[in-house]
Amino acid sequence: MRTLTFPLVPTPARLWLAAWLVWAFAAVPGPACAATVEWLYSATVPGDVTEAGRAQAAAEALRQVAVRVTGRRAAATDPALAPVYADARRFAQTFQPAAAGQVTVGFESGAVDAALARAGQPVWSRERPVTLVLLVVDRPPARVLAGGPDSEDRRAVERAALARGLPLAWPGALDAATAQSAIEHVLAGRVDALREFAGRYGAE
Repeated sequence: MRTLTFPLVPTPARLWLAAWLVWAFAAVPGPACAATVEWLYSATVPGDVTEAGRAQAAAEALRQVAVRVTGRRAAATDPALAPVYADARRFAQTFQPAAAGQVTVGFESGAVDAALARAGQPVWSRERPVTLVLLVVDRPPARVLAGGPDSEDRRAVERAALARGLPLAWPGALDAATAQSAIEHVLAGRVDALREFAGRYGAE
């Protein structure tokens, strides 16, 4: 198990934030340790489905897809991939209208993988470790364990995970004592205790 911290975009309710991510592998070997991510090769970007708008939309969407597939944030602006983005329309299979002024572009996965590999980029498969999130937010007078379904904090984490192609799991509703214990373990960096906590959710 690996425990990671990462910064998030501030939200109005946030004065201080610590997020601990636990790579949550099921306690069995083989493929069951990972989840299949189905949405790696499509992205929603500003644009339209007219022929004139498709090339630009495809290039912008492919930048997002490349970040997910390579696992590299820098892939979106990597000069080595400029020829791939310039030819993005060739890899696009579908253009679907989304919200106002947006279009969802779907790509042929094999062609994208091959183009990235030819450009010397790593290619991360659809099989990815599920990440259990313990999110601690400072809301004076107390630090709380956040991440309810309607939480803006949770939506911020999920947007970051979507951008990187990471499947997430969140703890269910916890009683006050269990939540407080989880908060203390996170803030103190008690890896063994966090590993035990993750075990309650089928993690190693």
